[in-house]
Amino acid sequence: MTGRVKVGVAIAISTVSLLVLGTSFWLNRPFQSELGSYRTSLADRTEAQRHNIRQASMALNGVVVEPGETFSFNEAVGPRTAERGYREAPAYMERDLVTSIGGGICQVSSTLYNAATLSGFVIVERHPHSRRVASVPPGRDATVWYGMSDLRFRNGSSTPVRLAVRVANEALFVAVCARKSMDPVIVVRTEPVESSPGSLAFVTVRTMTIAGKLGMREVLSFDVYSN
Repeated sequence: MTGRVKVGVAIAISTVSLLVLGTSFWLNRPFQSELGSYRTSLADRTEAQRHNIRQASMALNGVVVEPGETFSFNEAVGPRTAERGYREAPAYMERDLVTSIGGGICQVSSTLYNAATLSGFVIVERHPHSRRVASVPPGRDATVWYGMSDLRFRNGSSTPVRLAVRVANEALFVAVCARKSMDPVIVVRTEPVESSPGSLAFVTVRTMTIAGKLGMREVLSFDVYSN
């Protein structure tokens, strides 16, 4: 009888220890707070474009950007080649819609750009398309071309962040996660502005509000698209 009691006590102690360890791990696990996120639809993408989007998403998922570090889309994803698993798919080249290996991944960079702006990152490099794209609103796109155009942003915070990128339910999701939440409330707005005939212009502004007070207002971009 005494032996059974000792066994029961040992099991109880072990269970409590596991609960304490599990709770400690949950409380201290990194990247549990979402700083900013963005979603785009894949409903109108071709199968080849979806394949390329999944390839780029897998390369980005889990990437950690340290404090003060500048992230590069082209460095993180690497060259878009057939040898690396990418397929030919529709893509914009200047003003024309062409077939290119890796076509479609600009939706990944554009979705990431929006998540990055909503997370307070310092945008170092970003290029708009020459024409408006369907995946994101005008002024919110980011075209990439390996060796030419890149998307780069800097983590200006004091904590590392991790990218969570996934494809599910006909959509692409990108989230920026940190160990703890940040104070600013960030809003990004794009408005049309006066433009010349044959083109459309948009200004995109980011505001950061801290404790109900405007902390910063920043013009992210002024973009002109062919009509």
